[in-house]
Order: sequence, then structure tokens, then C-alpha cells
Amino acid sequence: MRPIFVGKESNKHASKKLNAGRGSIGKTAFVGIKEREGVIRAALVSDTSAGTLHGPLLSIVEAGSSIYSDEHYGYQGIDVFFSHETVKHTVAESVRGQAHTNGIELFWLMMKRNFEGVYHKISLKHLHRYVSEFAGQHSIRRFDTLVQMVDLVRNIEGKHMTYDQLVTAEDQVTVGVM
Repeated sequence: MRPIFVGKESNKHASKKLNAGRGSIGKTAFVGIKEREGVIRAALVSDTSAGTLHGPLLSIVEAGSSIYSDEHYGYQGIDVFFSHETVKHTVAESVRGQAHTNGIELFWLMMKRNFEGVYHKISLKHLHRYVSEFAGQHSIRRFDTLVQMVDLVRNIEGKHMTYDQLVTAEDQVTVGVM
């Protein structure tokens, strides 16, 4: 599990910049979790505090499961519900036994490249949809084309968005991942 922040303050129009420093200022926070050799789930979160990050874990991960993360402060206290091991990126540790975040970090890296190379600008209104779509694509990439097509049709069936809903004025952002 790992949070990520999307958006580049440097690429915003001068009137849209917050000029509040570096880091997560002015960016949208997402959290992602990846099963080992399995499905990725990613969601928009309001912040990266423990109270916010524990909710998705408790709703989708079976109690007693093993969770591997970095040392982010938002994961403190999850060892009450799960077996929790961390890697300490602050001291250049990336793997310790079974503990690593390489799978989810690969997902964020590939998503960043996809956003910057394909979309360039993404509406904040639809950002969660892009992330959800990319998580779905990433999760089924190991299957053959026919299985992927069946999954695609199953997931879009019954969904409808009008053109007006799609283009309602929202700020466009040039995205990048921290």
C-alpha cells in the first residue's frame, strides 16, 4: 500500500498556483494497494492521515492479512488489524525479506508515464476515473486479449455519461506523480 500525489504545481497557470512550497501542496492524493501477483485498487483520498488510509484497508483486506508498506506515518496503528511490515525508504532500504512496495510503485510509475505521454492534461473532475481505468488495465494485463475484452465489456455495460457531464467546466491540470 502506498499513497501518491498527482499534479505539478510548476505546470499550472500563474493565477492557479498556490505558491505554498514543495511536496504535496496543491496535489491530489491517491492511495493504492496491490495484491501480490494480483489486482490493484486505487482510490482518491482527502488526505494521507491514518484515519483516512485505514478505512480502505479495513473494507477490502481480510483481517489478519499481511500488509507491506513504506514507513509513511499514515500506516501507524494498522498492525492492530493486520500483520504489518515496512521498508524504510529514508535509509535506502527497498526490500527486507517479503516486505517491499515494488509492485505498487511500478504501478504508479507506469500510470505517471501513461498520463504524461498519452493524456498530457487531465480534468480534476475525471482524475479518479483515469486512475480507476488504469488500475483495471494494469490488473488484467497478464490475461490474453479475449479475456481483457470480455472484462472491458462487462465493466462498461449499463454505464452512461452525457457529453454535457463530460465537459462541464473544471480546471485542467498537467499531471505528474511525486
